[in-house]
Amino acid sequence: MNKLILIIGPTAVGKTSILNELMKTNRYDRLITCTTREPREGEVNGSDYHFLKKETFEEGIKDNLFVEHANVHGNLYGINSELLQNQLSGDKDVLAIVDHQGASTLKDLLRDNCKVLFIEPNNKKDIIERLAARGDEEEDTRKRLVSYSLEIQTKNNWDYLLTNENNKFADCVKSIENYLSNQNVKA
Repeated sequence: MNKLILIIGPTAVGKTSILNELMKTNRYDRLITCTTREPREGEVNGSDYHFLKKETFEEGIKDNLFVEHANVHGNLYGINSELLQNQLSGDKDVLAIVDHQGASTLKDLLRDNCKVLFIEPNNKKDIIERLAARGDEEEDTRKRLVSYSLEIQTKNNWDYLLTNENNKFADCVKSIENYLSNQNVKA
C-alpha cells in the first residue's frame, strides 16, 4: 500500500500552492476531495475538488461513501472511500489537503501509511493579508479566522511541522521534499 501524505494547516497558509508544486515532480498522485463550497475563480470540478450539491454530499454520508467528512467554515468536505482505496493501490504515494479533523481520522485509520504535514504561517497577520489578496468575502474571512486559533493549537500533533514564510516558498517545498525522502515515501 502506498502512503497518504496529508497537507494541513490554517486557511490561506499555502496548502494548495505546496501541493501543486509537489505535483510538478511527477512523484505523487493527487487525491481530489469532495466539497459543497462554491468553486473559486480558476478552480475546475474534478481537478481541484469534486464540487457537489449539499444534498448529494449528505446522501453520500448516509450511504457511507466517505472515509472521512467534516463541516469546515460552513461547507462540507470529505474523501470518497473508493477513490482513496483505488489511489493507494496505484503506483505512487498520494497527496491530499484536508483539515485537522480529517487528518486525525485518516491517521487513526492508516497509521504508518499516513504522514501529516502541518503548514503554519509566520503569524496571523500574514493570513489576513493572504485572505484579502485572494478576495474572500468578509463573512467567509471571519469564519476562517475563527478556525485559525483552533487549527494552530493542533500543530504539534502531527508528523512534520514547518513554516511557510513569505518570500521563502521554495525553501518550504524543499524542506517537505527532504522530509518525505527520509520517511521512505516514494519521493
